[in-house]
Amino acid sequence: MGETSSSGGRSRLFWQVSALVLVAVGAGGRKAEAATATTTGGLTIDLQGQWAIDSSGSAEGPASLDQNFDNKVATIGGYTVSGEILYQPPGSPWSFGAGIRYGRMNEHMKKHSFATTTSKLYPSGKYSVTHATNQSLSDVINAEHYTVDFEVGHDFGVGLFGPGTTTLGIGVRYAHFDSTVTGKFSTSTKYSVKYLGSIITAFGHSSTKAGRFTSKRVTDAVGPRIFVKTVSPIPGLSGFSIGAGAGIAILYGRQTVHTTLDLTSGTYAPAGLNRASSRSIPNADGFLQLNWTAPNSPFTIGVGYKVDAYFTVMDGGFTGKSEIDDVEHGPYLDVTFRLP
Repeated sequence: MGETSSSGGRSRLFWQVSALVLVAVGAGGRKAEAATATTTGGLTIDLQGQWAIDSSGSAEGPASLDQNFDNKVATIGGYTVSGEILYQPPGSPWSFGAGIRYGRMNEHMKKHSFATTTSKLYPSGKYSVTHATNQSLSDVINAEHYTVDFEVGHDFGVGLFGPGTTTLGIGVRYAHFDSTVTGKFSTSTKYSVKYLGSIITAFGHSSTKAGRFTSKRVTDAVGPRIFVKTVSPIPGLSGFSIGAGAGIAILYGRQTVHTTLDLTSGTYAPAGLNRASSRSIPNADGFLQLNWTAPNSPFTIGVGYKVDAYFTVMDGGFTGKSEIDDVEHGPYLDVTFRLP
């Protein structure tokens, strides 16, 4: 899992993916000019399960006394499941669909700590100054999300190798992201000065802060989406086909962060944090799939690889705003059932 990229990097990646989608749309359109749409229509039910590798940005814990102290934690992977219902009226190239996708990332614990001690003996040899710092932090992250899609598409009746289907469409996507980080921390500092005279005297001060924290981050967003997808029979391999697709969306929503601190010693200001903001969230997704359908069977089984990326989707900061991405990818198994 990596840190969130710069805004410039996110923009370049999003528009590169968008350009690929537009190229695919253009290719589908050119093939459609030379082919007549053919469809049998009917109801299609699609179920899918994915092992998701999470490459999201890291959420922050309480601030540190040392700027090099790593106080961040991120999920490392999990699973997603999805279902879609698609209806295409007999004899019509138009289709209407609705789908839902749910994902949960595995719980991940991370421990961080550092300790430094610096001492200085002044040239006179009579004064010694010591500054010691110790800090430890352990945090656990849990995350889940779900999306709901509604779409309308037009099948142009061609595939990558001639026969097949290529559907261009538009739709609406709603996305919800939920992340909770819990943990405990402790910090201690000690500053002392010793006078090394005939009688050793010393003075100084120390402070300690310790407690538990919970940081809950939520994002809800909705917006338009365009997509292209194709199913293309493989020439010479009866029952086998290639499925592929891509989509881009711009979602508009609200990010919120609610953090509470339960202090067991010392003081920490502020003791509670609440932050909210609205923004646009670019989204790009794509998949590649190999399918097999038995002769005269309504079932199709497929395996593939999917990528789904949401940019600047959550506020991962603790004391200040720090936007992070959510990028999930991984292999999946797909089962499709078709009713005439």
